[in-house]
Amino acid sequence: MSVISEEKLEEIQEMIFDGQLKDVVKLTEELLKKKNLAEIDKFRMIVLQSQAYMFINDLTKSIEIIDKVITKFDSISDDILKLDAIWQKAYSLSLKGALKESLDYIEQGYSLIKTLKKADTKKISFREAFLNYIKSMNLYFMARFDESISYGELAHKAALNSESEFAKISFKAWFGFIVGIQRKYPEADRLGDESLALALKEDKKLLLGIAYYMAGTIKFITKKYNESIELLLKSVEVFNEIGSRLALEGIYNHLGNAYSKFYDFEKTVEYYELAMNENGPFKSGISSNLAGIYLITNEIEKAHELFKLTLDHSKKIGMILVLPYALYNLILTSLLLNKKDLAEKYFGELEQLHNNSDNPHIKARYQFAQILMLKESTKVQDWFKAIELIEKLLADETFPEYYHYDVLYNLVELRLKELQLTADKEILAEVKKQIDKIQNYAEKDNQSYLTTNLYRLKSQLALVELDVEKAIEFLVTAKTIATERNYYLIVDNIQKDLAKIDEQKKMWINLQDQKAPIEDALKQIKIDNSAREIASETIVEVRAEGTDEVINYRKLFALKL
Repeated sequence: MSVISEEKLEEIQEMIFDGQLKDVVKLTEELLKKKNLAEIDKFRMIVLQSQAYMFINDLTKSIEIIDKVITKFDSISDDILKLDAIWQKAYSLSLKGALKESLDYIEQGYSLIKTLKKADTKKISFREAFLNYIKSMNLYFMARFDESISYGELAHKAALNSESEFAKISFKAWFGFIVGIQRKYPEADRLGDESLALALKEDKKLLLGIAYYMAGTIKFITKKYNESIELLLKSVEVFNEIGSRLALEGIYNHLGNAYSKFYDFEKTVEYYELAMNENGPFKSGISSNLAGIYLITNEIEKAHELFKLTLDHSKKIGMILVLPYALYNLILTSLLLNKKDLAEKYFGELEQLHNNSDNPHIKARYQFAQILMLKESTKVQDWFKAIELIEKLLADETFPEYYHYDVLYNLVELRLKELQLTADKEILAEVKKQIDKIQNYAEKDNQSYLTTNLYRLKSQLALVELDVEKAIEFLVTAKTIATERNYYLIVDNIQKDLAKIDEQKKMWINLQDQKAPIEDALKQIKIDNSAREIASETIVEVRAEGTDEVINYRKLFALKL
């Protein structure tokens, strides 16, 4: 009976880590054709072949092959082989987006490990490291962050107890990512840099591609975007060289994220679309990123369709991380498209999700969605409910400061609705104070886009007070800021605002001479509509803590993932 040596098995495993994936498929096919090959060695070849197909990114084939081993477990006495088949199946399922099913196989693996006390400790540690890593990754995408962090650390520790350089380096990099999402940036950078240095020394292509990818991802988390792009592009080169598409979905997504930090939306969309074209398991996260860009560029229909795709895919694979974000933004885009019935449908889904969860991310999006829905109501009592909610949020010390603009502007819009309805001078005075308050925040925070549009809104209020000269003065100030910042779209809109005032100047002067009441001015200006239009054009710049560095952009009211 023909037997394959341990040395040959290790050689094939190293070929996989070196990225010789198609060669491994070919070699294992040849070995499987050998006459009188021991059944146990057939199973070992199948496990390695499944692994090669997984790294090529043919996940369907990988799962189909590994099932040939798993269905024969009753006749297999080698528990290490069983463990290899289990983590391989769990990994392929995870990459396919079947997160819950993957977790079931991981639990089988843990149960089996408990029976292997007499086996080689280092061999067990290698397999345990993979199980912990896959579980950490699954939990991350299921928004169970504390558990994900815990298992990421366990994966790193188990890898250090193994003899596998692949496991030691790969899971050191993953641990760096886990540390990074805890905002421990120096430690994350160190772990990413160390893993890359070790991978370069090992010179195994698949390992190197993974190390470039993880180091680039960590640099993105630690806000070193130029370095992130450089490393991610190198990872693309390596994966293309070895014929693996396994990580390209994630790499292209992170490249899109990195280019968005430089306001290069052309490159951002290019890489998000490349990521979408990979048709990978985590399409929901990528489609939501692309939808966010279309929100910024005011392509609301495109954004809405992509958020629908995000929602459907998130539900399909149980990706809780993205679900509340998708629902909130579907409410927002439905309202922007004047589809209130649709907004109510998505709000109902978000409310149900909120009622069955204590997740703070879900709670925050539900609170914002409540404000949006109440604000769009035609009932005055609903506006007061929204104002009450806003005041509670502003009084909450745990409420993220970077969302204060959204909350305060919502309050302005609600007060303007009241003003349009009542023509009450006290409400007008209150709104002006509220806008000044937002503007003070915006100027201190260098929010030039928002500041510019607030001057446009103040111009509209000056017209309500029949102060034409003041209205023009505010627009000239807005135009100066917009021109300095190269906000060409806003400059065009300001020109239109100025042209409209010039066209109606006689009318405004006549109203001024007559000392007309506010009601007459409000007949000429739908001030609540003006506020809404200005909000739809406003981009908020997100800055790094304690610095002036812009690290992100988002549309007003569009909460980030």
